[in-house]
Amino acid sequence: MRFRFRFETLLRLRRQEEEMIRHELAQAMAEWEQLTEKITRARLELKEEMERLKGNLLWAQEVQDLGLGLDSRLANIENLEETRRQLVRKIEETRERLIEASKRRKILERLRERDLLAFRKEQEALWQKEIDELVVLRHGREEGHERV
Repeated sequence: MRFRFRFETLLRLRRQEEEMIRHELAQAMAEWEQLTEKITRARLELKEEMERLKGNLLWAQEVQDLGLGLDSRLANIENLEETRRQLVRKIEETRERLIEASKRRKILERLRERDLLAFRKEQEALWQKEIDELVVLRHGREEGHERV
């Protein structure tokens, strides 16, 4: 007889759920990396622009235009930072979901191991019973031949 775990379908679903969440977490972390690089580049570009303008004499209109451009860049960096903070919250939530999914899967895997162990013990007992019966039958036949 072959072992069949009564919750095999549920265990398979739990594994799939965990893998899906793990994939979602990996995507969010990759997105965080890209966003962090984008923020770093934007800050570096802003710093380089400020350094470039330091020694230049500018007309009033140029100063106003530059101010608007710098304000726009700063606002963009702040927006990127806010997006990154939201992404960090999403990553934390996804990690929590992954931990919970992993716990649910592990519970079923432990139950499966216990059931498998019980099944093996039961099989071993059945095999031992069959062996004992064969020994008794053989012993009975041998005694029958001796009496004749």
